[in-house]
Parts: sequence; C-alpha cells; structure tokens
Amino acid sequence: MPTIYVGGWARFREESGVTKKEPMEEFSWMGSAASDYEDCRDALARVKGAREYIKTYVAAEEGINFNDPLGMQIELHSLHSGASATGMLWSYKNLLNHWDSWVLAQKERVAYQEYTKIQAKEGDITMLYWSSEQLMGGNRGRFPVDEDEFLQRAQKFGLQGGVQDFYPILKHLYLENMARMALQAQEQKKQQHAMLIDGLKWKYKHPIRWFDTPYGSTIMPTTPQFITPEAFEEMEGLYPGYRKHIDRVRIAMTEFKLPQGTTRYSRAGEEFTKQFLTQAKIMV
Repeated sequence: MPTIYVGGWARFREESGVTKKEPMEEFSWMGSAASDYEDCRDALARVKGAREYIKTYVAAEEGINFNDPLGMQIELHSLHSGASATGMLWSYKNLLNHWDSWVLAQKERVAYQEYTKIQAKEGDITMLYWSSEQLMGGNRGRFPVDEDEFLQRAQKFGLQGGVQDFYPILKHLYLENMARMALQAQEQKKQQHAMLIDGLKWKYKHPIRWFDTPYGSTIMPTTPQFITPEAFEEMEGLYPGYRKHIDRVRIAMTEFKLPQGTTRYSRAGEEFTKQFLTQAKIMV
C-alpha cells in the first residue's frame, strides 16, 4: 500500500538530484536513454559547422526539414527512420538553445514517475486532508468525522501521531497537488490551442478541407464554431483579414451542396468544390 511521503514532490525532487545542473552536452545522467543524444552530438561533430547550423536552423518550407546540403551530411545511426531522425535533430536544437531547462524537464519527468510509485494517491490525500481540516476546526461540518476512524486510516498510510501532527503534512501535500493540477490544466489548454492553430493554418492553405462533408471537415476543427477568440486573434496576426476569410467560409458552408449523384472525393466533386470556393473568394 502506498504511504504518505512527508514533504511531497518538493522534497523528493531535491533528494533525487533533479535540480543539479549538468555540463553542456553531457548525457551520462540519462542512463540508457543517453545513447540517441550522444549519437546526435557525435554526428554533428563530424560535420564542420553542423552544431551551429542545428542551433540556428529554421525550416525553409513547412514540412521539409534539414533537406539542404549541410543538413544532408548529418548522419545519425541506422536505427533511426527518417521521421525519428528529424525529430531527434529538432530535439537537439532545443537542448542546444535551452540546455538547463531541457535537462530539468527530462529529470523531472523521470523523477515524477518514481515519485508516484511511492506517494499515496491524490484522492486519498484529499480525503485525509479534508477530514483533518474538519477535526482541526472542531468537527463542525454537516457530516462529522469519526476521529478514531480517521487516525486508523492515517496510520495505514504510515503517519504517526495525532490530528495536529497530521494536519500540516496533509495540508502541504493537498496544496501541492492542487497547484500541480492547475499547472497541468494550463499546459493542456496551451497544447489544445497549439493544435487548433496548426489545424487552422492547414485549412487556411487548404480551405477546401472545410467542405469534406455536409457537416464540415473530417479533421479538427470540424467547423469554424470551434475557433476560440484567442485563436482568432493569433490567426489575424498571422494572416491579416482572417476573420473576413472565416466569415466567407461560414456563409459558403451554409450554401454549399454537391450536384446530385456527385461525391465529394470524386474528380467531378473535387472540381465542383474548387470552382464553388473560387467564386466565394475562399480559394484563389
């Protein structure tokens, strides 16, 4: 049974050496995961100017990466596919530019996996904390807590002493969990926004994809109603006039109808849709 690890993630993080800084491009602290990064480091060292090239690299065209004379000279080990080699080079670019924060993120990810194996579940910590909170407040809640039962539960998680001993320990863990959940929610929102922007960029270049079906696109976002105010603002900054573009898409989606007997992905359906969007000033 998991126990209450007193001090929580903050203590575990320090005791695990998460915050210890590492020398630039030295990966031995990663254990078995180091080999790919060491291989990439050595591959860059074999090509004159490759390290600075990766550090400052900007793709000349979206979806085409490292496909130039210098980039083609960088040879990672044969176990990489084309996609995984590209991913490794992008990852290496990130660590070259943000070494300390990259190291911290890698260490935190591994250490937190270990921490969750020994720490009590969030639900158990919350239940114990709120019980201790009620007991510390004189047990005046609508559903009084049985102190003896609470002490027995707490002792099963390795806590020793009385309510006053348990309360600060549980409060620290509870607040730590709440703060982490808030950060996770922010990160999830950030990722969802990035995915939405990627989808909108694609559809701006290929607006025909809004018209995959009578109900909208087959890929997210399926219809313009899923565009958030934040996404509108960012897209307008990238593509001035974007709001007017989407207004035309909305109108066109209400009017669009394929000729009877024509399917969207037939040659005739594709041509009809393109002509329709050109007339609607959506495709040019």
